[in-house]
Amino acid sequence: MPGIGPRFTLFDFWSISKELPGVFFTEPIRWFINLAENIRTGMTSLQAAQVVTRDVFPSGHTEITLLAIMLSFKYKAKARWVVLFIGSGLIFSTVYLRYHYFIDLVAGALVALLALYTAEPVIKFLQRMKSKL
Repeated sequence: MPGIGPRFTLFDFWSISKELPGVFFTEPIRWFINLAENIRTGMTSLQAAQVVTRDVFPSGHTEITLLAIMLSFKYKAKARWVVLFIGSGLIFSTVYLRYHYFIDLVAGALVALLALYTAEPVIKFLQRMKSKL
């Protein structure tokens, strides 16, 4: 669904480096993310908000990360606790770094659950359809 994150609507976009300064590679990573979203240095906050990709809801980051976590536990992967730790950090950071609203995470989690519990019936249905051809 089209929408933009809180870094444009709740905060001043260009002051994020002062409010969340980070360390080491923070600025190059922010520059790269902004470049990928068509945001160029020198734009006003309004101009940046007008060109940014409208992909905030639901959070695909949350959906894919939760699926990885759930499947790593379902299949008892040796690294499941590492996946849980890193995945939880990723989900938390999307809100902390102002890329998503909390409701985006909730919706992403619901989509992940829907995908997890409907995948097997959908696959079986498609296999039946294929065998009829």
